[in-house]
Amino acid sequence: MRDERKLVLHLLYRLDTGGLEQVLLDTVRELSSDFQHVVVSLTTASPNLRSQLPRDVAVYELKKRGGHAPDVWFKVYSLLRRLKPDVLHSYNISCLEFQAIAFLARVPLRLHAEHGRSAGDPDGKNRRHRWLRRRMRFFVHSWITVSRDLYDWLCVDIGLPESSVALIYNGVDTTKFASIPLDSLPNSVRTLSGFCDKNAFVVGTVGRLDPVKNHEVLIEAWAMLLKANPSASDNMVLVIVGGGALEEHLRNVIVRKGLESSVLLAGEHSNIALLMARFNLFVLPSIAEGLPMTLLEAMSSAKPVIASRVGGIPELVTSDTGSLLVPSDCDALMQEILSWSQDDELRSIAGFAARKRVLDHFGIDSMIQGYALEYSQGENY
Repeated sequence: MRDERKLVLHLLYRLDTGGLEQVLLDTVRELSSDFQHVVVSLTTASPNLRSQLPRDVAVYELKKRGGHAPDVWFKVYSLLRRLKPDVLHSYNISCLEFQAIAFLARVPLRLHAEHGRSAGDPDGKNRRHRWLRRRMRFFVHSWITVSRDLYDWLCVDIGLPESSVALIYNGVDTTKFASIPLDSLPNSVRTLSGFCDKNAFVVGTVGRLDPVKNHEVLIEAWAMLLKANPSASDNMVLVIVGGGALEEHLRNVIVRKGLESSVLLAGEHSNIALLMARFNLFVLPSIAEGLPMTLLEAMSSAKPVIASRVGGIPELVTSDTGSLLVPSDCDALMQEILSWSQDDELRSIAGFAARKRVLDHFGIDSMIQGYALEYSQGENY
């Protein structure tokens, strides 16, 4: 019998660990009973991410090389003609040009999502990318943004009609990411597998090791903090969770500054919720962001946060839940980390307010409802 569910084809540059990919995973899993899904990666797909998808979701890797690759255009066209999806959902600028291919392949409903901008173009001023977005408006039925900042940018700066742009805030599983007392955590988590004392103050960050995440500035601020407060190295550690292209470079920076005993490059982890529970303070010093999932996860875990005043972050972080800083201001970042580390009561109050804000406005249910509505709009186009 023919499956009557609509088929949604998700097209992204690479299926790997990241906030965008987490949104994709959550959407596919939560909507698997209402829609069929296929995931297409222009490059590669992480086995770990593939294993987290429902078993009936096919994943295609197109092995795209750098630069223009006309052979990949043909591969995408062939897939679209063979699979005949009802919906194409593409993600970010690297996949936008394929909306024209989907038009030629007669995909009935074509959606494109903007989840954030790169370190090379944090303000969205790249002339070629702006030109491409304006040209692709003829092929995209609906543009999806994850923050008011991105929504306003597409409508005002790029000039897209408001009627074609939707705002769907990222949402987090607040049951999975919850306030867990430190005393209830396994000893291996309390000590970060022996890296620190179980009572150490842990400053943590989670994200791919990419220039846009600005980890080197965080390490520099940490070095300044320990130099100004030598005793802090006895009971404070910095934990950087994630993998990526900058791992070796950041490791060299840590060694060069003599921070091996107080900075842990933890790599990728399968249980971020437990690590979040161990953090006393969460820091995200990014150059550019949409609405970062890791920040939502930290706040849902009742952690006060320090973050850059970029992208959609000011829509999430308020003065009650943490601090907002100008990106790359090492001195201000150092001072904020030190200040939050010295006030247990303030951290507790801010953590409570952070979780409440996520519960009230950024839960996973409203995000899933938003995507379900978008996928159901084909008859209106």
